[in-house]
Amino acid sequence: MQDAGAQMITVHARTRAQGYQGPARWEWIARVKKKLSIPVIANGDIVSVESALQCLVETGADGVMCSRGTLGYPFLVGEIDYFLKTGQHKPLPTPIQRLECAKEHLQALYDYKGDRGIQQARKHMTWYAKEFSGAADLRNQLCAIATVQEGMDYIDRAIDGISL
Repeated sequence: MQDAGAQMITVHARTRAQGYQGPARWEWIARVKKKLSIPVIANGDIVSVESALQCLVETGADGVMCSRGTLGYPFLVGEIDYFLKTGQHKPLPTPIQRLECAKEHLQALYDYKGDRGIQQARKHMTWYAKEFSGAADLRNQLCAIATVQEGMDYIDRAIDGISL
């Protein structure tokens, strides 16, 4: 690909047969990085600032790509970026901040895909609802929403419960 003009490549360190089972094979990324002069971005098992740093050390990659680690936690990308720029950890988002983000995500999915977006939002919304009192109930409600307003109402009630 480099010889054909690619200016950067992302390597996911799993096979299709492997699916999500077992650890990503970062050594494969390291081997690719050694053979290329273009930037190589590592992907696979990047779920925290620490895993991103470890991957960069082990592979020599020029950057990391976050996939499943951002499901219900899109803050991860900013946390990694902040640490790489400052050497310090960014304060973690509060449950309320995570739920406010879920509301934005829900609205954006609907704006982009209409009713199909609401169906897709069901699983995404449940990933935001964790690590606070009442999270399990909220997940059960969100996985069956029929409208944006219904999802917003459930999330707003959860936020009000956290604020008390």
